[in-house]
Amino acid sequence: MPELPEVETIKNSLLPLLQEKIITRAQLINSHCLVQNSLKFPQDLLREPILNIKRRGKLLYFLLSKKKILAFHLKMTGKIFVAHSKEAPGKHVHFILTCENKKVFFEDVRKFGRIYLFTQEEFFNWSFIKNLGPEPFEITEEKFITLFQSSARVKSLLLNQRVIAGIGNIYADEALFAAKIHPQSIARAIPPDILKKLHQSLLQVLKKAIQAGGSSFRDYVNGLGQKGNFQKEFQVYGQKEKPCPKCKNTLTTLKVAGRTTTFCVSCQKKYE
Repeated sequence: MPELPEVETIKNSLLPLLQEKIITRAQLINSHCLVQNSLKFPQDLLREPILNIKRRGKLLYFLLSKKKILAFHLKMTGKIFVAHSKEAPGKHVHFILTCENKKVFFEDVRKFGRIYLFTQEEFFNWSFIKNLGPEPFEITEEKFITLFQSSARVKSLLLNQRVIAGIGNIYADEALFAAKIHPQSIARAIPPDILKKLHQSLLQVLKKAIQAGGSSFRDYVNGLGQKGNFQKEFQVYGQKEKPCPKCKNTLTTLKVAGRTTTFCVSCQKKYE
């Protein structure tokens, strides 16, 4: 599933191409991906200018005029990208948005991705948005420590979108390795100075991933159809049975919060 760096990269690549463009056509090829609200789809999209493109957690959304919002949740394999001028839609393209001279494809092999058209009031009262935790880059060290005063496992909290928005399996594993914390550690047992280190590590990992254009090892591409490069810098994620990049001991895996977790027994201390 695209995580915060991937969705942020998509946003950054689409914005200069689509901002202030007028939506001239909206073609829904497969209706399964649309979640209908009070607005009429696609009628209420037509002739709307795209004022801005934003991200909240793992959600991408377009701010339109007349207080409308077009939102995309990419889920596992969703992609949204500007097509080449004569590019025909593939069999997994479920929605085409035409913005003057630009065509935007929404493609999803697994068909879990969703499209929403909201009024602003509906969007900001949507339970998904209301229940999201703060954005990582907006959390102070003090707030971060407060969030982790829990008996839950530290990785479970990192993955919990109600605690912090946008973090998934990749960046949880990478941040915990950088902070030298075992993923099964009890959060409140971790000393405050180590939690500060985790906060710093998380932000550093996310910044590096955004700079590298996100991680592409399955389906992800940015808004230009280009793959990211952060997968070349993975320290532990997906590196099972490979040597630890620090101590050279073999990396191992276990399940935390139902997710496969890769870590180093030697380098990452368990707090209980």
